[in-house]
This record gives sequence, structure tokens and C-alpha cells, in this order.
Amino acid sequence: MYKGAIVVAPKRDYHYYRLNDEGYWTHKPGYKPSTEYDADNKLILDPEKANRKYGELYYSDFCGYVCVPRDYKKKRMKMTRNNQKFVPYNAYKKKTRRNL
Repeated sequence: MYKGAIVVAPKRDYHYYRLNDEGYWTHKPGYKPSTEYDADNKLILDPEKANRKYGELYYSDFCGYVCVPRDYKKKRMKMTRNNQKFVPYNAYKKKTRRNL
């Protein structure tokens, strides 16, 4: 797993940061390449404290941290009420007249 952080520019956009194995945070600002620097061109040591104001786009709301699995198959799972276990999303087919 790796650690992520989510921030929001209210009524405009959301943004995601990732803590890399090297111990620093990176993000991908729009169409630009990934970077480990904030809006002040400072190394991001903590996304909650980093400058997140990019011109008129200001990610003012820090939503929190999340744990993200590295395994692609686990990223494609959802929580179910079936014994409170994670079940692959594609395990549930939409019921149609053909597959009833």
C-alpha cells in the first residue's frame, strides 16, 4: 500500500497527492508531468501544509489521507455486505432477462 492525500478546490476541482517510496510527496498538476514541488516550487513534505494555490485554482480544502493498495486487482474492488468482505467489482453482473 501507499499513502495518498486528497484536496479540493471548492466547486471547481479535486486533486490527489501520493507519498512515494523515496519518502516525498508527488502530484500531477493537470496536463503537466508529475512533480514533487508545490505552488511555491518547494519540496512537498506534507501536502496539508504545502502551498496549493495555482493561480485562480486554489485547493483550499484538505480532505485527508487514504491508503491505496498497490495491487491493481485490489484497486478494482468494492465493499459488500456479504460477510463484510472485499469482492471484485466484476463479480457482480447486472441482472438482465438473459442471465436470470
